[in-house]
Amino acid sequence: MTCANTSAFLRAAIRPALLVAAWLASASGANAGLIGNQVRWSFGAGTVDTIAFDRGTRVASAAAQEFQPQALNDFAVDLGGSVIRMDYIGVFAPTQFLGGDFQGFGFTDTNGTIPDISGVQLSASTNVAGLDATRVTFDANGIYINLDGLTVNFTNVIEVEVQFAGADPDAFLGQEVRWTYDVGTPGTVAIDRGTRVASTVPQEFRPQPLNDFVVDLADDFIRIDYFGVFAPTQFLGGGFQGFVFSDANGTVPDIIGASLDPLTNVAGLDAGRLGFDANHVYLNLDGLTWNFRDLARVDLQFAAQVPDASPLALAAIGYGVVGLARLRARRR
Repeated sequence: MTCANTSAFLRAAIRPALLVAAWLASASGANAGLIGNQVRWSFGAGTVDTIAFDRGTRVASAAAQEFQPQALNDFAVDLGGSVIRMDYIGVFAPTQFLGGDFQGFGFTDTNGTIPDISGVQLSASTNVAGLDATRVTFDANGIYINLDGLTVNFTNVIEVEVQFAGADPDAFLGQEVRWTYDVGTPGTVAIDRGTRVASTVPQEFRPQPLNDFVVDLADDFIRIDYFGVFAPTQFLGGGFQGFVFSDANGTVPDIIGASLDPLTNVAGLDAGRLGFDANHVYLNLDGLTWNFRDLARVDLQFAAQVPDASPLALAAIGYGVVGLARLRARRR
């Protein structure tokens, strides 16, 4: 066999293994959502494509409120991993949107680097009167919020949860999640708060004493709100002292990413206090104080549910080995 024929045979022999390896790499990649990507914010009037004001672009990050208000009556915008939140900071007057057809905001992928958007929904935090699911639309690269005919008042919030292609958007829903309070090390349970089935109903875990927490298990995040009306709560134990959320039955897809959403406002709570593995989320609160209406939100990424590719990979490698063996036999 000539050198050229040998090279061609080798390429043919190992090609299946290379193809499967590439497929495995693409199937197992984490979905980063908005984080690290540039997002454009615009105000449209008439249609979603008719831009009246371009508010520019920002890189979505863990920092709060990438878009700061520019006028007395304006919005502050947070770009989370899979959430866009708008807070109205109009202290002196409400803002009315009266333009006919479409009048509202658009958020678009500036550089074409964000995974395709596959779904959007208004979160339970949204409190603008008249703003419902029919007013939020999307395509692969943009999200559009139609506020025509609506009035936005001080402290009103618009929060849109975003789903991306390649992620499991409903990983938590219908699954049983356990909440424990651990002290010393994760796994050393001091108080077991039991399990709840994650659903679209907010706040599966309700507060028990006067100073307690409310926990909402959404499709891809955990939100903890403190309702200690009469006093703050301090966590002083040394080492690890905090909350652990775990897969009660081993049925939740593997967790492949966890990050603190910009909505988190507990002083001192940063990314270094958040940990996770395939089945747990750990939040270390040691040394921190929670005050009334403090909240922590953990955005989660789950492994996409793909067929087990191990047999395919083994078969491809086997074909390559057999091919090489035949080549050596011929050369003898």
